[in-house]
Amino acid sequence: MSLTAIAQTDTVALSDVKITTNRLQNTARTINQSTTTLTRADLKRLSGSTAADWLGTVTGVDIRQRGPLGVQTDLGIRGGSSDQSLVLINGLKLSDPQTGHHQFNLPLTSDAIQQIDITKTSASRLYGINALTGAVNFITKVPDSNQFYLNGFGGDFGLYGIQTGAAMHVKNVGTHVAYSRSESDGYTKNTDFNINNLFYQTSVKSKKSDFTILGGYTDRKFGARGFYVQNSKEYESIQTTFGGTSYQLKIGQLTLKAQGYYRYNQDHYIFKRDTPNYYQNHHFSHTAGAELHATYTSVLGETGIGFDVRHEELNSNNLGQRQRDILGAFVEHRLKLMHKKLTITPGLYTNKIGDNFSYFPGIDAGYTINKNFMLFAGSSKAMRLPTYTDLYYRGPSNIGNPNLKPEEAVSTEGGVKFWGKNLFASVAAFNRTSTNLIDWARNGSSTTWQPLNVNHVTFNGVETNIQASFKTILEQIRVGYTYINANINQTENYLSRYALSNIRHHVTGVVNLKYHKNITHSITVRHVNRELLADYTLFDSKLAYKLSAFNFYVDLSNIFNAKYTEAGYVTMPGRWLKIGFDYKLQ
Repeated sequence: MSLTAIAQTDTVALSDVKITTNRLQNTARTINQSTTTLTRADLKRLSGSTAADWLGTVTGVDIRQRGPLGVQTDLGIRGGSSDQSLVLINGLKLSDPQTGHHQFNLPLTSDAIQQIDITKTSASRLYGINALTGAVNFITKVPDSNQFYLNGFGGDFGLYGIQTGAAMHVKNVGTHVAYSRSESDGYTKNTDFNINNLFYQTSVKSKKSDFTILGGYTDRKFGARGFYVQNSKEYESIQTTFGGTSYQLKIGQLTLKAQGYYRYNQDHYIFKRDTPNYYQNHHFSHTAGAELHATYTSVLGETGIGFDVRHEELNSNNLGQRQRDILGAFVEHRLKLMHKKLTITPGLYTNKIGDNFSYFPGIDAGYTINKNFMLFAGSSKAMRLPTYTDLYYRGPSNIGNPNLKPEEAVSTEGGVKFWGKNLFASVAAFNRTSTNLIDWARNGSSTTWQPLNVNHVTFNGVETNIQASFKTILEQIRVGYTYINANINQTENYLSRYALSNIRHHVTGVVNLKYHKNITHSITVRHVNRELLADYTLFDSKLAYKLSAFNFYVDLSNIFNAKYTEAGYVTMPGRWLKIGFDYKLQ
Protein backbone atom coordinates (compact mmCIF):
# COMPACT_ATOMS: atom_id res chain seq x y z
CA MET A 1 0.00 0.00 0.00
CA SER A 2 1.16 3.52 -0.57
CA LEU A 3 -1.23 5.41 1.65
CA THR A 4 -4.68 4.92 3.03
CA ALA A 5 -6.61 7.12 5.42
CA ILE A 6 -9.70 5.21 6.35
CA ALA A 7 -12.54 7.60 7.13
CA GLN A 8 -16.30 7.47 7.08
CA THR A 9 -17.89 9.43 4.26
CA ASP A 10 -20.01 11.44 6.68
CA THR A 11 -17.19 12.45 9.03
CA VAL A 12 -14.04 13.65 7.30
CA ALA A 13 -12.70 13.85 3.78
CA LEU A 14 -9.93 11.42 2.91
CA SER A 15 -7.43 14.09 1.91
CA ASP A 16 -8.04 16.16 5.07
CA VAL A 17 -6.82 13.61 7.61
CA LYS A 18 -3.78 15.01 9.40
CA ILE A 19 -0.71 12.80 9.80
CA THR A 20 0.93 13.71 13.11
CA THR A 21 4.73 13.87 13.32
CA ASN A 22 7.17 15.80 15.46
CA ARG A 23 8.29 18.35 12.84
CA LEU A 24 7.02 18.65 9.25
CA GLN A 25 3.27 18.12 9.11
CA ASN A 26 1.30 16.31 6.40
CA THR A 27 -2.18 15.29 5.44
CA ALA A 28 -3.15 11.99 3.89
CA ARG A 29 -2.95 13.60 0.46
CA THR A 30 0.47 15.23 0.78
CA ILE A 31 2.64 12.65 2.50
CA ASN A 32 5.15 10.82 0.31
CA GLN A 33 5.47 7.68 2.42
CA SER A 34 3.41 4.54 2.93
CA THR A 35 1.08 5.59 5.72
CA THR A 36 -2.29 4.38 6.95
CA THR A 37 -4.52 6.33 9.32
CA LEU A 38 -7.38 4.88 11.34
CA THR A 39 -9.74 7.55 12.64
CA ARG A 40 -11.94 7.34 15.72
CA ALA A 41 -14.97 6.71 13.50
CA ASP A 42 -13.26 3.62 12.07
CA LEU A 43 -12.30 2.24 15.46
CA LYS A 44 -15.86 2.46 16.76
CA ARG A 45 -17.24 0.42 13.86
CA LEU A 46 -14.56 -2.27 13.62
CA SER A 47 -14.93 -5.60 15.33
CA GLY A 48 -12.86 -6.06 18.48
CA SER A 49 -12.06 -3.78 21.39
CA THR A 50 -8.27 -3.42 21.40
CA ALA A 51 -5.61 -1.75 19.28
CA ALA A 52 -4.35 -5.18 18.25
CA ASP A 53 -7.78 -6.07 16.84
CA TRP A 54 -8.00 -2.84 14.85
CA LEU A 55 -4.46 -2.91 13.48
CA GLY A 56 -5.04 -6.47 12.33
CA THR A 57 -7.35 -5.09 9.62
CA VAL A 58 -4.51 -3.09 7.99
CA THR A 59 -2.65 -4.92 5.25
CA GLY A 60 1.13 -5.06 5.68
CA VAL A 61 0.81 -4.82 9.47
CA ASP A 62 1.54 -8.17 11.10
CA ILE A 63 -0.22 -8.44 14.46
CA ARG A 64 0.99 -11.57 16.24
CA GLN A 65 -0.85 -12.17 19.50
CA ARG A 66 -0.18 -14.66 22.25
CA GLY A 67 -3.71 -14.74 23.59
CA PRO A 68 -6.79 -12.54 23.01
CA LEU A 69 -7.66 -8.93 23.87
CA GLY A 70 -4.09 -7.69 23.63
CA VAL A 71 -2.67 -9.86 26.44
CA GLN A 72 0.67 -9.83 24.61
CA THR A 73 1.08 -8.46 21.11
CA ASP A 74 4.04 -8.40 18.76
CA LEU A 75 3.91 -5.75 16.04
CA GLY A 76 5.57 -6.39 12.69
CA ILE A 77 5.55 -4.18 9.61
CA ARG A 78 6.25 -5.52 6.12
CA GLY A 79 8.05 -8.64 7.30
CA GLY A 80 9.78 -7.05 10.29
CA SER A 81 9.84 -8.24 13.89
CA SER A 82 8.51 -6.56 17.04
CA ASP A 83 12.02 -5.26 17.83
CA GLN A 84 12.24 -3.52 14.45
CA SER A 85 9.13 -1.34 14.72
CA LEU A 86 8.50 1.59 17.05
CA VAL A 87 5.36 2.30 19.10
CA LEU A 88 4.59 5.85 20.25
CA ILE A 89 1.90 7.87 22.02
CA ASN A 90 1.65 11.39 20.57
CA GLY A 91 5.19 11.05 19.26
CA LEU A 92 6.59 9.85 22.62
CA LYS A 93 8.48 6.55 22.43
CA LEU A 94 7.22 3.40 24.20
CA SER A 95 10.15 1.15 23.20
CA ASP A 96 11.44 -1.23 25.87
CA PRO A 97 15.17 -2.03 26.18
CA GLN A 98 14.44 -5.50 27.59
CA THR A 99 12.43 -6.86 24.64
CA GLY A 100 10.08 -5.80 21.88
CA HIS A 101 7.43 -8.11 23.37
CA HIS A 102 6.66 -5.32 25.88
CA GLN A 103 6.29 -2.46 23.40
CA PHE A 104 2.56 -3.08 23.04
CA ASN A 105 1.82 -3.00 26.78
CA LEU A 106 -0.19 0.13 26.05
CA PRO A 107 -0.72 2.31 29.15
CA LEU A 108 -4.00 3.75 27.91
CA THR A 109 -7.65 2.81 27.50
CA SER A 110 -9.12 2.04 24.09
CA ASP A 111 -11.51 5.03 24.21
CA ALA A 112 -8.56 7.36 24.78
CA ILE A 113 -7.30 6.57 21.25
CA GLN A 114 -8.54 9.16 18.77
CA GLN A 115 -6.38 8.20 15.79
CA ILE A 116 -3.72 5.67 14.82
CA ASP A 117 -1.01 6.65 12.31
CA ILE A 118 0.96 3.76 10.81
CA THR A 119 4.18 4.41 8.87
CA LYS A 120 5.10 1.37 6.78
CA THR A 121 8.65 2.17 5.83
CA SER A 122 11.75 3.18 7.76
CA ALA A 123 10.85 5.99 10.15
CA SER A 124 14.27 6.72 11.66
CA ARG A 125 14.34 10.08 9.89
CA LEU A 126 11.12 10.92 11.75
CA TYR A 127 11.60 9.28 15.16
CA GLY A 128 15.16 7.92 15.51
CA ILE A 129 16.48 4.45 16.28
CA ASN A 130 14.44 1.23 16.33
CA ALA A 131 11.93 2.49 13.74
CA LEU A 132 13.71 0.25 11.25
CA THR A 133 10.62 -1.11 9.47
CA GLY A 134 8.14 1.59 10.51
CA ALA A 135 6.19 3.04 13.41
CA VAL A 136 2.72 3.12 14.95
CA ASN A 137 1.77 6.41 16.61
CA PHE A 138 -1.29 6.44 18.88
CA ILE A 139 -2.88 9.90 18.99
CA THR A 140 -4.82 10.86 22.09
CA LYS A 141 -6.62 14.09 22.89
CA VAL A 142 -9.12 15.41 25.37
CA PRO A 143 -12.66 15.06 23.91
CA ASP A 144 -14.01 18.37 22.62
CA SER A 145 -17.08 18.41 24.91
CA ASN A 146 -17.80 17.75 28.56
CA GLN A 147 -18.90 14.15 28.82
CA PHE A 148 -19.18 11.00 30.87
CA TYR A 149 -19.12 7.56 29.28
CA LEU A 150 -19.52 3.98 30.41
CA ASN A 151 -18.91 0.86 28.31
CA GLY A 152 -19.37 -2.77 29.23
CA PHE A 153 -19.26 -6.18 27.58
CA GLY A 154 -19.43 -9.86 28.40
CA GLY A 155 -18.89 -13.06 26.50
CA ASP A 156 -17.74 -16.64 26.30
CA PHE A 157 -15.10 -18.11 28.62
CA GLY A 158 -16.09 -15.95 31.57
CA LEU A 159 -15.16 -12.78 29.70
CA TYR A 160 -16.26 -9.40 30.97
CA GLY A 161 -14.99 -5.87 30.57
CA ILE A 162 -15.82 -2.38 31.70
CA GLN A 163 -14.55 1.04 30.70
CA THR A 164 -15.49 4.41 32.12
CA GLY A 165 -14.22 7.92 31.69
CA ALA A 166 -15.01 11.61 31.90
CA ALA A 167 -13.88 14.76 30.14
CA MET A 168 -14.22 18.28 31.49
CA HIS A 169 -13.36 21.73 30.13
CA VAL A 170 -12.79 24.89 32.12
CA LYS A 171 -12.06 27.78 29.74
CA ASN A 172 -9.00 26.67 27.73
CA VAL A 173 -8.11 23.74 30.02
CA GLY A 174 -9.42 20.27 29.17
CA THR A 175 -8.98 17.07 31.19
CA HIS A 176 -9.75 13.45 30.38
CA VAL A 177 -9.59 10.57 32.89
CA ALA A 178 -10.42 6.96 32.00
CA TYR A 179 -10.24 3.45 33.48
CA SER A 180 -10.82 0.01 31.97
CA ARG A 181 -10.72 -3.60 33.09
CA SER A 182 -11.11 -6.88 31.23
CA GLU A 183 -10.97 -10.41 32.58
CA SER A 184 -11.51 -13.98 31.37
CA ASP A 185 -11.27 -17.50 32.78
CA GLY A 186 -9.47 -18.51 29.59
CA TYR A 187 -10.49 -20.47 26.51
CA THR A 188 -8.28 -23.39 27.47
CA LYS A 189 -6.12 -24.36 30.42
CA ASN A 190 -3.78 -21.60 31.68
CA THR A 191 -5.05 -18.87 29.31
CA ASP A 192 -6.88 -16.80 31.94
CA PHE A 193 -6.10 -13.09 32.22
CA ASN A 194 -7.01 -9.83 33.85
CA ILE A 195 -5.96 -6.43 32.54
CA ASN A 196 -6.41 -3.03 34.18
CA ASN A 197 -5.68 0.28 32.42
CA LEU A 198 -5.71 3.84 33.68
CA PHE A 199 -5.21 6.97 31.56
CA TYR A 200 -5.04 10.70 32.25
CA GLN A 201 -4.53 13.71 29.98
CA THR A 202 -4.75 17.48 30.46
CA SER A 203 -4.38 20.01 27.64
CA VAL A 204 -4.06 23.78 27.86
CA LYS A 205 -4.56 25.52 24.52
CA SER A 206 -4.28 29.08 23.28
CA LYS A 207 -4.03 30.62 19.82
CA LYS A 208 -0.25 30.23 19.71
CA SER A 209 0.56 27.44 22.16
CA ASP A 210 -0.49 23.97 23.21
CA PHE A 211 0.60 22.32 26.46
CA THR A 212 -0.21 18.67 27.20
CA ILE A 213 0.56 16.37 30.08
CA LEU A 214 -0.47 12.72 30.03
CA GLY A 215 0.04 9.58 32.05
CA GLY A 216 -0.99 5.96 31.89
CA TYR A 217 -0.72 2.67 33.73
CA THR A 218 -1.41 -0.92 32.75
CA ASP A 219 -1.41 -3.97 35.00
CA ARG A 220 -1.77 -7.31 33.24
CA LYS A 221 -1.59 -10.81 34.71
CA PHE A 222 -2.09 -13.87 32.54
CA GLY A 223 -1.53 -17.53 32.08
CA ALA A 224 1.09 -17.83 29.35
CA ARG A 225 0.47 -21.35 28.06
CA GLY A 226 2.69 -21.95 25.04
CA PHE A 227 4.13 -18.44 24.95
CA TYR A 228 7.71 -19.67 24.71
CA VAL A 229 7.52 -23.42 25.48
CA GLN A 230 4.97 -25.82 24.03
CA ASN A 231 2.07 -26.82 26.36
CA SER A 232 3.74 -24.99 29.22
CA LYS A 233 2.54 -23.78 32.61
CA GLU A 234 4.12 -20.36 32.14
CA TYR A 235 2.70 -17.32 33.92
CA GLU A 236 3.50 -13.63 33.64
CA SER A 237 2.71 -10.43 35.49
CA ILE A 238 3.55 -7.06 33.90
CA GLN A 239 3.09 -3.50 35.12
CA THR A 240 3.86 -0.52 32.90
CA THR A 241 3.78 3.15 33.87
CA PHE A 242 4.17 5.98 31.37
CA GLY A 243 4.18 9.75 31.67
CA GLY A 244 4.89 12.50 29.19
CA THR A 245 4.54 16.18 28.52
CA SER A 246 4.80 18.40 25.46
CA TYR A 247 4.71 22.13 24.80
CA GLN A 248 4.26 23.64 21.35
CA LEU A 249 4.62 27.33 20.58
CA LYS A 250 4.06 29.08 17.25
CA ILE A 251 5.88 32.37 16.62
CA GLY A 252 5.18 33.67 13.14
CA GLN A 253 6.65 31.14 10.71
CA LEU A 254 8.53 29.30 13.49
CA THR A 255 7.04 26.42 15.47
CA LEU A 256 8.85 25.09 18.53
CA LYS A 257 8.04 21.83 20.27
CA ALA A 258 9.59 20.49 23.47
CA GLN A 259 8.61 17.14 24.95
CA GLY A 260 9.76 14.63 27.53
CA TYR A 261 8.69 11.21 28.76
CA TYR A 262 9.38 8.48 31.30
CA ARG A 263 8.46 4.79 31.13
CA TYR A 264 8.79 2.09 33.76
CA ASN A 265 8.16 -1.58 33.08
CA GLN A 266 8.17 -4.45 35.55
CA ASP A 267 8.04 -8.01 34.25
CA HIS A 268 7.75 -11.11 36.45
CA TYR A 269 7.99 -14.35 34.45
CA ILE A 270 7.33 -17.75 36.06
CA PHE A 271 8.13 -20.91 34.11
CA LYS A 272 5.95 -23.25 36.22
CA ARG A 273 2.92 -21.41 37.57
CA ASP A 274 2.31 -23.91 40.39
CA THR A 275 5.98 -23.99 41.49
CA PRO A 276 7.34 -20.42 41.01
CA ASN A 277 10.73 -21.15 42.59
CA TYR A 278 11.60 -23.69 39.88
CA TYR A 279 12.52 -20.92 37.43
CA GLN A 280 11.52 -17.26 37.34
CA ASN A 281 12.79 -13.93 36.05
CA HIS A 282 12.32 -10.41 37.40
CA HIS A 283 13.05 -7.51 35.02
CA PHE A 284 12.76 -3.81 35.88
CA SER A 285 13.37 -1.30 33.08
CA HIS A 286 13.48 2.51 33.14
CA THR A 287 13.56 4.71 30.06
CA ALA A 288 13.51 8.50 29.99
CA GLY A 289 13.90 10.95 27.13
CA ALA A 290 13.67 14.59 26.16
CA GLU A 291 13.31 16.13 22.70
CA LEU A 292 13.35 19.57 21.13
CA HIS A 293 12.00 20.18 17.62
CA ALA A 294 11.69 23.28 15.46
CA THR A 295 9.99 23.93 12.11
CA TYR A 296 10.48 27.07 10.05
CA THR A 297 8.57 28.01 6.88
CA SER A 298 10.19 30.34 4.35
CA VAL A 299 10.20 31.03 0.62
CA LEU A 300 12.67 28.16 0.34
CA GLY A 301 10.23 25.66 1.85
CA GLU A 302 9.86 24.04 5.29
CA THR A 303 12.89 23.26 7.43
CA GLY A 304 12.78 20.97 10.44
CA ILE A 305 15.48 20.31 13.02
CA GLY A 306 15.37 18.27 16.20
CA PHE A 307 17.44 16.89 19.05
CA ASP A 308 16.74 14.03 21.41
CA VAL A 309 18.41 12.38 24.38
CA ARG A 310 17.36 9.04 25.84
CA HIS A 311 18.50 7.00 28.83
CA GLU A 312 17.76 3.27 29.13
CA GLU A 313 18.33 1.23 32.28
CA LEU A 314 17.60 -2.37 33.26
CA ASN A 315 17.87 -4.31 36.50
CA SER A 316 17.28 -8.05 36.12
CA ASN A 317 18.11 -11.26 37.95
CA ASN A 318 18.77 -12.82 34.53
CA LEU A 319 20.05 -10.01 32.30
CA GLY A 320 22.04 -8.18 34.97
CA GLN A 321 22.30 -4.43 35.52
CA ARG A 322 22.57 -2.54 32.23
CA GLN A 323 22.30 1.00 30.97
CA ARG A 324 23.00 3.07 27.87
CA ASP A 325 22.56 6.64 26.68
CA ILE A 326 21.53 7.70 23.19
CA LEU A 327 21.94 11.17 21.68
CA GLY A 328 20.29 12.03 18.39
CA ALA A 329 19.83 14.90 15.95
CA PHE A 330 17.45 15.42 13.01
CA VAL A 331 17.42 17.76 10.03
CA GLU A 332 15.06 17.78 7.05
CA HIS A 333 13.85 20.23 4.45
CA ARG A 334 10.81 20.14 2.17
CA LEU A 335 11.01 21.76 -1.25
CA LYS A 336 7.98 22.54 -3.42
CA LEU A 337 8.78 22.91 -7.10
CA MET A 338 7.02 23.07 -10.48
CA HIS A 339 4.09 25.14 -9.17
CA LYS A 340 3.97 22.96 -6.04
CA LYS A 341 3.30 19.81 -8.04
CA LEU A 342 6.64 18.31 -7.02
CA THR A 343 7.70 17.98 -3.39
CA ILE A 344 11.12 16.70 -2.36
CA THR A 345 12.12 16.13 1.26
CA PRO A 346 15.72 15.11 2.02
CA GLY A 347 16.71 14.54 5.62
CA LEU A 348 19.27 13.08 7.98
CA TYR A 349 19.19 11.49 11.42
CA THR A 350 22.41 10.93 13.34
CA ASN A 351 22.97 9.42 16.76
CA LYS A 352 25.75 8.85 19.26
CA ILE A 353 25.85 5.75 21.46
CA GLY A 354 28.95 5.58 23.63
CA ASP A 355 31.80 6.74 21.44
CA ASN A 356 30.17 5.68 18.17
CA PHE A 357 28.39 7.99 15.71
CA SER A 358 25.99 6.68 13.07
CA TYR A 359 24.29 8.49 10.18
CA PHE A 360 20.97 7.67 8.58
CA PRO A 361 20.00 9.71 5.50
CA GLY A 362 16.72 9.59 3.66
CA ILE A 363 14.75 11.27 0.92
CA ASP A 364 11.19 11.11 -0.39
CA ALA A 365 9.46 12.79 -3.31
CA GLY A 366 5.94 13.15 -4.65
CA TYR A 367 4.62 14.42 -7.96
CA THR A 368 0.97 15.40 -8.40
CA ILE A 369 0.00 14.61 -12.00
CA ASN A 370 -3.51 16.02 -11.58
CA LYS A 371 -6.21 16.13 -8.92
CA ASN A 372 -6.63 12.36 -9.18
CA PHE A 373 -3.13 10.90 -9.54
CA MET A 374 0.06 11.21 -7.51
CA LEU A 375 3.38 9.42 -7.88
CA PHE A 376 5.68 8.97 -4.88
CA ALA A 377 9.03 7.39 -4.04
CA GLY A 378 11.49 7.33 -1.18
CA SER A 379 14.57 5.71 0.28
CA SER A 380 15.99 5.81 3.79
CA LYS A 381 18.45 4.10 6.10
CA ALA A 382 17.64 2.99 9.64
CA MET A 383 19.06 1.14 12.66
CA ARG A 384 17.81 -0.83 15.62
CA LEU A 385 19.80 -1.66 18.75
CA PRO A 386 19.96 -5.20 20.14
CA THR A 387 17.66 -5.57 23.14
CA TYR A 388 19.14 -6.66 26.43
CA THR A 389 17.41 -10.01 25.93
CA ASP A 390 19.27 -10.37 22.62
CA LEU A 391 22.54 -9.61 24.35
CA TYR A 392 22.44 -11.26 27.75
CA TYR A 393 19.56 -13.71 28.22
CA ARG A 394 20.30 -17.05 29.91
CA GLY A 395 17.70 -19.80 29.83
CA PRO A 396 17.27 -23.57 29.34
CA SER A 397 16.82 -23.26 25.57
CA ASN A 398 17.87 -19.67 24.82
CA ILE A 399 21.15 -17.86 25.35
CA GLY A 400 22.05 -14.28 24.44
CA ASN A 401 24.98 -13.03 22.40
CA PRO A 402 26.91 -10.05 23.88
CA ASN A 403 28.86 -9.66 20.62
CA LEU A 404 25.84 -8.62 18.56
CA LYS A 405 26.16 -5.55 16.36
CA PRO A 406 23.31 -3.06 15.74
CA GLU A 407 21.10 -4.00 12.82
CA GLU A 408 20.91 -1.62 9.84
CA ALA A 409 18.67 -1.56 6.80
CA VAL A 410 17.98 0.51 3.70
CA SER A 411 14.29 0.75 2.75
CA THR A 412 13.12 1.86 -0.69
CA GLU A 413 9.61 2.17 -2.08
CA GLY A 414 7.70 3.72 -4.93
CA GLY A 415 4.10 3.82 -6.03
CA VAL A 416 1.04 5.63 -7.28
CA LYS A 417 -2.14 6.84 -5.56
CA PHE A 418 -5.51 7.63 -7.06
CA TRP A 419 -8.31 9.75 -5.61
CA GLY A 420 -11.75 9.71 -7.16
CA LYS A 421 -15.04 11.09 -5.94
CA ASN A 422 -15.88 7.96 -3.95
CA LEU A 423 -12.82 5.83 -4.61
CA PHE A 424 -9.26 5.63 -3.41
CA ALA A 425 -6.70 3.18 -4.81
CA SER A 426 -2.98 2.72 -4.41
CA VAL A 427 -0.18 0.36 -5.32
CA ALA A 428 3.42 0.41 -4.13
CA ALA A 429 6.51 -1.75 -4.50
CA PHE A 430 9.05 -1.90 -1.68
CA ASN A 431 12.44 -3.34 -0.79
CA ARG A 432 14.34 -3.57 2.47
CA THR A 433 17.94 -4.78 2.55
CA SER A 434 19.32 -5.53 6.01
CA THR A 435 22.90 -5.66 7.19
CA ASN A 436 23.66 -7.47 10.47
CA LEU A 437 20.01 -8.49 10.80
CA ILE A 438 19.47 -9.97 14.26
CA ASP A 439 17.81 -13.37 14.22
CA TRP A 440 17.41 -16.02 16.89
CA ALA A 441 18.61 -19.20 15.22
CA ARG A 442 20.12 -22.64 15.76
CA ASN A 443 21.59 -25.36 13.62
CA GLY A 444 19.88 -28.66 13.07
CA SER A 445 21.79 -30.52 15.82
CA SER A 446 21.48 -27.86 18.54
CA THR A 447 18.70 -27.47 21.09
CA THR A 448 19.72 -23.90 22.02
CA TRP A 449 18.52 -20.76 20.27
CA GLN A 450 20.96 -17.83 20.08
CA PRO A 451 20.75 -14.47 18.29
CA LEU A 452 23.16 -13.97 15.38
CA ASN A 453 23.96 -11.17 12.96
CA VAL A 454 23.00 -12.24 9.44
CA ASN A 455 24.12 -10.23 6.39
CA HIS A 456 22.39 -9.52 3.09
CA VAL A 457 18.79 -10.25 4.03
CA THR A 458 16.26 -8.73 1.65
CA PHE A 459 12.51 -8.25 1.84
CA ASN A 460 10.79 -7.41 -1.45
CA GLY A 461 7.13 -6.94 -1.98
CA VAL A 462 4.12 -5.14 -3.35
CA GLU A 463 1.11 -3.68 -1.59
CA THR A 464 -2.23 -2.60 -2.99
CA ASN A 465 -5.34 -1.01 -1.53
CA ILE A 466 -8.79 -0.13 -2.79
CA GLN A 467 -11.40 1.76 -0.81
CA ALA A 468 -14.83 2.66 -2.17
CA SER A 469 -17.82 4.47 -0.63
CA PHE A 470 -21.46 4.15 -1.66
CA LYS A 471 -24.79 5.78 -0.85
CA THR A 472 -26.56 2.46 -0.38
CA ILE A 473 -26.87 -0.17 2.34
CA LEU A 474 -23.27 -0.96 1.46
CA GLU A 475 -21.61 2.18 2.82
CA GLN A 476 -17.97 1.32 2.37
CA ILE A 477 -15.65 -1.46 1.33
CA ARG A 478 -11.89 -1.64 1.83
CA VAL A 479 -9.63 -4.36 0.46
CA GLY A 480 -5.86 -4.64 0.84
CA TYR A 481 -3.23 -7.13 -0.30
CA THR A 482 0.47 -7.41 0.55
CA TYR A 483 3.00 -9.82 -0.89
CA ILE A 484 6.43 -10.22 0.75
CA ASN A 485 9.35 -12.30 -0.45
CA ALA A 486 12.13 -12.77 2.12
CA ASN A 487 15.55 -13.92 1.00
CA ILE A 488 18.33 -14.84 3.44
CA ASN A 489 21.74 -16.24 2.57
CA GLN A 490 21.57 -18.96 5.20
CA THR A 491 23.97 -21.80 5.76
CA GLU A 492 22.96 -25.45 5.71
CA ASN A 493 20.86 -26.58 8.72
CA TYR A 494 20.26 -22.96 9.74
CA LEU A 495 16.88 -22.70 11.50
CA SER A 496 15.38 -19.23 11.84
CA ARG A 497 13.04 -18.44 14.73
CA TYR A 498 11.87 -14.93 13.80
CA ALA A 499 13.49 -13.42 10.69
CA LEU A 500 11.84 -15.85 8.29
CA SER A 501 8.47 -16.18 10.01
CA ASN A 502 7.09 -13.21 8.10
CA ILE A 503 3.79 -13.04 6.26
CA ARG A 504 4.10 -13.96 2.59
CA HIS A 505 0.55 -13.23 1.43
CA HIS A 506 -1.69 -10.92 3.47
CA VAL A 507 -5.28 -10.14 2.45
CA THR A 508 -7.51 -7.84 4.49
CA GLY A 509 -11.06 -6.70 3.90
CA VAL A 510 -13.56 -4.51 5.71
CA VAL A 511 -17.22 -4.13 4.70
CA ASN A 512 -19.36 -1.47 6.41
CA LEU A 513 -23.14 -1.81 6.06
CA LYS A 514 -25.93 0.49 7.23
CA TYR A 515 -29.36 -1.17 7.30
CA HIS A 516 -31.04 1.77 9.03
CA LYS A 517 -29.90 5.11 10.37
CA ASN A 518 -29.45 3.42 13.75
CA ILE A 519 -28.29 -0.05 12.66
CA THR A 520 -24.75 -0.64 11.38
CA HIS A 521 -22.84 -3.80 10.57
CA SER A 522 -19.10 -4.28 10.07
CA ILE A 523 -17.58 -7.46 8.62
CA THR A 524 -13.82 -8.00 8.53
CA VAL A 525 -11.75 -10.73 6.95
CA ARG A 526 -8.06 -11.57 7.16
CA HIS A 527 -6.15 -14.22 5.26
CA VAL A 528 -2.58 -14.88 6.40
CA ASN A 529 -0.09 -17.05 4.57
CA ARG A 530 3.00 -17.09 6.77
CA GLU A 531 6.39 -18.72 6.46
CA LEU A 532 6.92 -21.62 8.91
CA LEU A 533 3.28 -21.68 10.13
CA ALA A 534 -0.02 -22.91 8.69
CA ASP A 535 -2.27 -20.56 6.70
CA TYR A 536 -5.47 -19.26 8.26
CA THR A 537 -8.48 -17.11 7.40
CA LEU A 538 -10.48 -15.19 10.00
CA PHE A 539 -13.95 -13.66 9.71
CA ASP A 540 -15.26 -11.23 12.35
CA SER A 541 -18.58 -9.40 12.58
CA LYS A 542 -19.96 -6.54 14.66
CA LEU A 543 -23.65 -5.58 14.54
CA ALA A 544 -24.61 -2.37 16.39
CA TYR A 545 -27.86 -0.60 17.25
CA LYS A 546 -27.93 3.00 18.46
CA LEU A 547 -30.70 4.09 20.82
CA SER A 548 -30.44 7.64 22.13
CA ALA A 549 -27.28 7.85 24.30
CA PHE A 550 -26.79 4.05 24.17
CA ASN A 551 -25.11 1.91 21.55
CA PHE A 552 -25.70 -1.85 21.83
CA TYR A 553 -23.65 -4.37 19.87
CA VAL A 554 -23.00 -8.04 19.22
CA ASP A 555 -19.42 -8.90 18.31
CA LEU A 556 -18.50 -12.34 16.98
CA SER A 557 -14.85 -13.12 16.27
CA ASN A 558 -13.45 -16.07 14.33
CA ILE A 559 -16.93 -16.91 13.05
CA PHE A 560 -15.90 -20.14 11.30
CA ASN A 561 -13.87 -21.39 14.28
CA ALA A 562 -10.53 -21.50 12.47
CA LYS A 563 -7.61 -23.11 14.30
CA TYR A 564 -4.49 -20.98 14.04
CA THR A 565 -1.28 -19.80 15.69
CA GLU A 566 0.21 -16.34 15.33
CA ALA A 567 3.24 -16.51 17.64
CA GLY A 568 5.04 -18.97 19.88
CA TYR A 569 3.15 -22.20 20.48
CA VAL A 570 -0.16 -20.51 21.30
CA THR A 571 -3.27 -21.93 19.68
CA MET A 572 -5.50 -18.86 19.46
CA PRO A 573 -9.15 -18.99 20.55
CA GLY A 574 -11.89 -20.25 18.28
CA ARG A 575 -15.31 -18.67 17.86
CA TRP A 576 -15.90 -16.07 20.57
CA LEU A 577 -19.15 -14.19 21.18
CA LYS A 578 -19.20 -10.83 22.96
CA ILE A 579 -22.21 -8.65 23.74
CA GLY A 580 -21.80 -5.09 24.95
CA PHE A 581 -23.00 -1.52 25.22
CA ASP A 582 -21.63 2.02 25.08
CA TYR A 583 -23.24 4.90 26.96
CA LYS A 584 -22.27 8.54 26.58
CA LEU A 585 -23.72 11.52 28.43
CA GLN A 586 -22.75 14.94 27.05
